[in-house]
Amino acid sequence: MKSVAQRILEAVARQPGISSADLSVATHGVRKQQLVNEECRLLERAGKLIRRPRPDGIIGNYLPWRVVS
Repeated sequence: MKSVAQRILEAVARQPGISSADLSVATHGVRKQQLVNEECRLLERAGKLIRRPRPDGIIGNYLPWRVVS
């Protein structure tokens, strides 16, 4: 079974800029961003994820090597 971190990174690879709410649906099947926010922050500290505002103001999640300026 894949870890939550692995599922998050796979979802972000498929959909760069995905919101935490949408990530929670992709990884847990429910729309509760609290389920993934802590793991996303840990991945960000480890340099495996970048979290930044998208043009619509929502925080998007990106892989470091796929960020578009």
